[in-house]
Amino acid sequence: FLWVVVGGFVAWIFFDLGADLVGKTVRKPWEQGLIAEIDGKPVSYDEFYRILEQMRQDSIQAKGGRELTDQEEDALLEAAWKKVIEEHRWRDVVRQRRLYLSDPVLVTIIRQSPPRELMESPEFQDSAGNFDYQKYLAALQDPRNLPYFVGYEQRLRRELPKELMRADIILSTFVTDEDAWMEFVRQNERVKVKYVKLTTALIPDTSISYTEADVRRYYEEHREEFRKPTQVNLAFVMLQKRPSREDTLAAKDRALTALEEIRSGTPFEEAVKYYSEDDRTREQGGDLGWRPKKRLPPPLVTLADSLSVGEIGGPVLTFGAWNLIKVEGKKKDSLHLRILMVTIKTSTATKEALRSKAQELRDLAGSMGLDSAAQAMGLEVRETGLFDPERGFIPFIGRNEEALKFAKEAEVGAVSEVFYNPRYFLVVQIKERVPSHIPPFEEIKDQVEKAYKDHLKEQKIREIAQAIAEKARETGSLEKAIQEWAHLKLQASETPFFNRNQSAAGIPPGSPFHGAAFALEKSGEVSDPVKVRQNYYVLQLVERQEPDSETFQAQKETIKRALRTRLMNQVWNTWNRELVEEAQIKDYRRHFLY
Repeated sequence: FLWVVVGGFVAWIFFDLGADLVGKTVRKPWEQGLIAEIDGKPVSYDEFYRILEQMRQDSIQAKGGRELTDQEEDALLEAAWKKVIEEHRWRDVVRQRRLYLSDPVLVTIIRQSPPRELMESPEFQDSAGNFDYQKYLAALQDPRNLPYFVGYEQRLRRELPKELMRADIILSTFVTDEDAWMEFVRQNERVKVKYVKLTTALIPDTSISYTEADVRRYYEEHREEFRKPTQVNLAFVMLQKRPSREDTLAAKDRALTALEEIRSGTPFEEAVKYYSEDDRTREQGGDLGWRPKKRLPPPLVTLADSLSVGEIGGPVLTFGAWNLIKVEGKKKDSLHLRILMVTIKTSTATKEALRSKAQELRDLAGSMGLDSAAQAMGLEVRETGLFDPERGFIPFIGRNEEALKFAKEAEVGAVSEVFYNPRYFLVVQIKERVPSHIPPFEEIKDQVEKAYKDHLKEQKIREIAQAIAEKARETGSLEKAIQEWAHLKLQASETPFFNRNQSAAGIPPGSPFHGAAFALEKSGEVSDPVKVRQNYYVLQLVERQEPDSETFQAQKETIKRALRTRLMNQVWNTWNRELVEEAQIKDYRRHFLY
């Protein structure tokens, strides 16, 4: 017994206390500062934040110094996330394909390939307005420019491997004369056709008859068509990232600061350029021009009516922003205003509080269930109702890849982690799962009857279409052929000339309609009925324009170049997209502040 106790004590010292003493306690990835793992490689939050901040500064600069709205911040977060994934995947490509650039090669490139922004800068141009290479060489030798050229070097290390890959794709993309001829045919072979369109709506319910035995037989013969997919019902709590009372007051304080500056002598138009966040009017000093009162928010109209021309008033709250206005002119039913708009934004503190609340909810729900945890915290639980997660959309939530994956894989009763979205935090629980099955006939009798009825109507329409095609071949006229079915009020319509890449009769290219049209060789020839969606068409060729081989020879090289460029871009874009999409990602964003 003594040796067992001693052994346990030693093990505790070695594995637990010892681990604490040397700082090797196992910590979760996000506790180590990781925001993700991409293909098993760690991605630190600091790396993500550097990319995000650079993109944020670029966006603010592009918008003339204006701070970003919540919606723009959300979009920026997603863009930065995708960029992190792309850069990590590209590092693997560089490593696997050995696309490294040596220092001597980079030095040569930097010397021989000046950055575009310097080539376009007046400081590097001669008196004739041409780029002065000697000025560039002098700039390279100036130690004060070292930070800039270090940045240029890093940019080249990132971008040149992509260009090398792109060049590899270009070299592997071939276009033959036959490819060019087929492209020329697609563009220049054109037809004009007459057509009759028949839909099941033409057949009234009263014209078809059937028995319940017929419906039952149809059900037995088409059972798989009535199979219901696996469906899931989720209970969920969604914490929207909306501005708090403190955020609203902070925006109001900013508007009041602007008002104080204006009253201290700053022109309204100048204050607008510094404080306003309305892109539409900011550069015009907030000028809205003349607007009918009925097209202005009522609070602005009420405030403007209380002011004289030239007076400034506010702040007044409308559509998530505090507004100051200056009345430039008044008419009976319209106003000429200038506006300074301060948007109410969701602050960092508010987002942190929401994230903490979501995590607290998840921790409670793990032990007592989502309903009880939400009730204890005063939060609302909603349910999606049964839905098919394979469709990629969750009722009342929308598209959330993590939540969809959880819905497909988790057991009934399981509570999720906190799912992150730029607009909300989400915790879900599997309430119910109904496996894929074929419902019994009695349960879906009405559905089966409707399907059978549509089947009979389609059969009838197909028979009529076939009869019209035969009659048109006999009489040589589509118009004459439809006269026997005058009660259906059919019409023979005519298309303009179209090629294989163009829509016709409201039908996009690549359809059976196009296949039938271009299969007709002689004027007056009639097609068999073709089905497009739930409709049937009978076509008659009016005229055909064949491609000219002499014109092709004159245009062949141009077509080959254009076709090669298109194919190259398609291959490159597909390869680049799949590079990112195929990444194995462990996403820990929900543990960080958004």
